[in-house]
Amino acid sequence: MNKKVIVMALGIVVVTAAGVAVGRYGGAQPSKEQVAAQRQAVMQTTFDQLKSKDDQKGSIFGGSTDSSNHALIVEGDSIHISKQEFDFYKANVEMVTKLNQLQQGIDSSVNIGTDAELLNQLLKKELAAQYAQKIGITVSEQEMAQMVKTEKNRLYDPALASKGNDQQLIQQIMKSRIALTGLSEQEFWNSKQIQQQYGQTIYISKLYDELLKKGQIDGPAAFDTFQDQLVQQQQGQYTINTQLLNKS
Repeated sequence: MNKKVIVMALGIVVVTAAGVAVGRYGGAQPSKEQVAAQRQAVMQTTFDQLKSKDDQKGSIFGGSTDSSNHALIVEGDSIHISKQEFDFYKANVEMVTKLNQLQQGIDSSVNIGTDAELLNQLLKKELAAQYAQKIGITVSEQEMAQMVKTEKNRLYDPALASKGNDQQLIQQIMKSRIALTGLSEQEFWNSKQIQQQYGQTIYISKLYDELLKKGQIDGPAAFDTFQDQLVQQQQGQYTINTQLLNKS
């Protein structure tokens, strides 16, 4: 089965498959229309829950009046991960997993791992980007702006939508994502926060290339191990509020 991975702002990743896998459901195979409706419902439910949890437009960018959303799950001299950031990441992972299972015809419960495992994924990204900067890797404002422009153009490219690769659903996800911030599309794409999120992606990509060039890793699996080692090495540099994490 051909698959395509589409990466967007703030870690949104959608894996789309060329058609629904046959024979994985216990009952009758749902139609494409039924699958599309199910996926739409999953997306809508996810953002409704996020909006209810934040209870304030603009909260993803710090506008929420609910101080508990901005309490830190991870706190250290150089790393901070808020409850709100973790909640959004967790909801996104669960949503994408459900969407992919529906598209691939997998009729089973969703297992996205424990909260500790999900937090570890966020830590790995943060620490990898910091390590990249520590060894002299740089990312210019122009690079960040160009990546935002490229991704934005690709997202709304009508040519991609005509190829039947789930572009419409992805557009709906991003529109819901933008609506959650309370910003206009232009404000969202031009925001410093989005620039920084794409900047983190570039840092990690450059770090991967650098380690590969130096022979310190030999592929994605080794890079994942390298990131795990960064987390282990930095454990004494931050604290995790497990009580707050367990409330997520």
